[in-house]
Amino acid sequence: MKHLLLILLALSLLAPPLCADTVQGYVVNPATGARVPSVGVAFLLSQGGQLSEVLRKDTDADGRFSFSGPFITADLIFVLVAHYQGLPFPSSELRAGDQREVILEVFDAGGSADQISISANQLFLVLGENGMEVTQMAQVENRGDQAYAGRVEGEQRQVTEFSLPSGAFSLQGFSSALIQASETLAFDSQPLPPGSTQIAFSFQVDPAQLDGEYLHRVVYPTAALEVFVFPATLAPEPPFADLGEIPIQGKNYRRMRAESLSAGRELRIPVPTPRALGWVLKWVALGIGGLAAVFGALVVVRQAPPRPKSPAAALLSRETLEAQRQALLQQLAQLDDTYQDRPADPRYRAQRARLFDQTLALYRLLDARDESR
Repeated sequence: MKHLLLILLALSLLAPPLCADTVQGYVVNPATGARVPSVGVAFLLSQGGQLSEVLRKDTDADGRFSFSGPFITADLIFVLVAHYQGLPFPSSELRAGDQREVILEVFDAGGSADQISISANQLFLVLGENGMEVTQMAQVENRGDQAYAGRVEGEQRQVTEFSLPSGAFSLQGFSSALIQASETLAFDSQPLPPGSTQIAFSFQVDPAQLDGEYLHRVVYPTAALEVFVFPATLAPEPPFADLGEIPIQGKNYRRMRAESLSAGRELRIPVPTPRALGWVLKWVALGIGGLAAVFGALVVVRQAPPRPKSPAAALLSRETLEAQRQALLQQLAQLDDTYQDRPADPRYRAQRARLFDQTLALYRLLDARDESR
């Protein structure tokens, strides 16, 4: 837990935390700097990777809310969701007692998909004899000053769009609610606030449908796409640069990178065919201590092993997580410099609380990754 201790010391809000049986804070609109009254705030418990709402209260005339009771215990993991103008604005996962108060940001809806881009996208392709699991983690940027709310189709809200290969199934969101709208299309249903939002999800594909290559369609302009393929047998072709092999949790992945990708571009990533894959996996198994070891490590469609508590921590390289950590710390430092003469400004406090939560969550990812090794 050394990373968590460091971040709590370095980013303290200079106030003692509340006792674990109380969670309080306020709702603010950063665009105006004003606190927002009469906003419903839901308290959701996180258990086994699932969120369930246990209580909801409206903010008072000063935009404040407070939850207390015996169900709020030390180290309880929870999420708060502010419901504003018919849209949900969730916090990150929080731990009871970590902060003096929680500041929730809400935004008016507006903007367009033209203001959406991706600064960093990591794609993991893990092949087994009976299936392939794909994990994607995208850092999505909304350059507007309003929340992008997408459109409503039937009873579902479709916001951030992601492409899927033909035949994708078992879609699962790690950090948000993903909706599979068609065989080749998925949407995140949460409104996209201004700034940066991380969205992670996974799905499975039958390798027999891939015909030796995985097709990735770029939906939004993307600054950098990094792809990690297991087994690391096939060399990439342009526009990908081959960054060699990288070990992650005892497996060697082929790492490749492409930059400055325009929307609508299609990228073809070579993967072994099912027949070739069988021979490759046998050689990989012999290299790491026998067939039993490799079959225990692979993700199989019919009998998938339990997911790690933090899939992003298990799959993302320490280099990627460290880069994100440095970027968040730099944003915090710049924000503190900008508002050094206005420490009570509500816009400053709201933005700092959001960055603090993101940075704390990232340190927890680093701790979880180190503990899983």
